[in-house]
Amino acid sequence: MKKTAAILLAIILCIAAAVPSFAKEGFVDKYYRASDYLDGMTYDEWENLCSFLDEIANRQSFDVTCALESGIGNETIDRYAADMYSEYQYGYGDDKDGIFLFVNGESGEWYIYTCGKGTKLFNADRINNIGEQVKDDIAAGRYYYAFMNFAELCDGYITKGYPTLSVEAQQPITNEQAEAKTAKPGAVPAEQENSGKKKPLSIMWLPISFGVGILVAFIVVGSMKASMKTVHMQAAASDYTKSGSFSVTESRDVFLYRNVERTEKPKNNTEEK
Repeated sequence: MKKTAAILLAIILCIAAAVPSFAKEGFVDKYYRASDYLDGMTYDEWENLCSFLDEIANRQSFDVTCALESGIGNETIDRYAADMYSEYQYGYGDDKDGIFLFVNGESGEWYIYTCGKGTKLFNADRINNIGEQVKDDIAAGRYYYAFMNFAELCDGYITKGYPTLSVEAQQPITNEQAEAKTAKPGAVPAEQENSGKKKPLSIMWLPISFGVGILVAFIVVGSMKASMKTVHMQAAASDYTKSGSFSVTESRDVFLYRNVERTEKPKNNTEEK
């Protein structure tokens, strides 16, 4: 039983070690904070946008996310955005604090969804102002600049805190400022450009993960083996009984059966003569 449990534990540890965890405190991080299913951004632009959104999230303890979709079918854009926010497990903490800009590239529609603390931080005035600042870039297909501008505006509003009754305006970033934030400029491999903006895990994770799992399994099984008492074969049956646990109250010999063989006596031939 112990051996079976140790094997099952080792298998579980191997599987767990084979899947790297990217979760940060307060965030699930199941998906990237920027999704591009229309290929409306280059890989460098998408990568830089994700890095900027991650930096805002960890600094502000608040999730700023965005997505560019190729179409939403017959679903309404507000319902689609809400479902996507929930499915991707966006948001910080138990209340899923965050703001989400969703763009339907097929129709050009866009929608800003808020959750948790985001519903208080971003009132109608702030959302309308953000919309005015990003709508032209969205309409022109400049999605990277629209998303970067959205992130900058949200970051500023989060820093300001809860809004007052007056309309608060904030200047958008220029295209030059957005370009200045692009990290690691240069050519990007075609396979990365066409990867749906999902960065694949390195193949090196596989042997490393299984190696770690096997090492942990050996440690667990070794500790269990060391805790067991060593048993050696004994010559006498009395060595296998605990002193005082076996008492003989009666003993007797019982004769069960006997086997008698009869052999005919040979005749004396001399007497007959």
